[in-house]
Amino acid sequence: MTNLVSQDEDTVVITRETSVVVTRQGAATVVIKRQDPGFVVITKRESESVSAQPEPVIVKPQVMTPIVISPPPSTVVVSDVKPKTVVVTRGIPGPEGRQGPPGPAGGATLIEVGPAPIGGHSAVACNAGGLLVPADSTVYAHLGAVVGLVQNAYVPGDLAEVKAGYPLEHAGWTWTPGPVYVGAAGQLTQTLPLGAIFVQVIGFALSATRVLIDLQPPS
Repeated sequence: MTNLVSQDEDTVVITRETSVVVTRQGAATVVIKRQDPGFVVITKRESESVSAQPEPVIVKPQVMTPIVISPPPSTVVVSDVKPKTVVVTRGIPGPEGRQGPPGPAGGATLIEVGPAPIGGHSAVACNAGGLLVPADSTVYAHLGAVVGLVQNAYVPGDLAEVKAGYPLEHAGWTWTPGPVYVGAAGQLTQTLPLGAIFVQVIGFALSATRVLIDLQPPS
């Protein structure tokens, strides 16, 4: 801003105030003050009027100094979260259910019997459908399919109890101590049948009437 300070017959004095510029730079506010010491214009009068073309004396203004005002940093306050306690109490037990049928003895497996009946004290194998059939060392499909021995006789559709790894005694046997093999049509034998495709030990005769059932891999 320019102000007329004084005026007489010989001089006219003019001053200029300090100017302020406010700008924004991102999140900061910048204030620039321009300090003008002012300047004086001295005009000589040759007559009653002021000369139309004064000769000014100009004082160079000072360099502008920027002042940066930054906003205060944000503060985040996190309060401690107290853990919750959940108490689980034991409910009242319901009524006891019915007892299920007894399972097989230890080392035994229940397998459904296939289309043919199976006699007691027979070696057994699983067919392609997973059903139980009499094991036969003359049938190539039974190679690697023998699963053990049944003590009782079964008809098609029964759940047969197949065992392995236990001693079995039968009064009708007349074994010679030594290995016992899978024979034909589920029979146990110590002499391989004619036309046997594989040899597989199913147990070891401990006496004439007692065999330790211990299925071995086929060869």
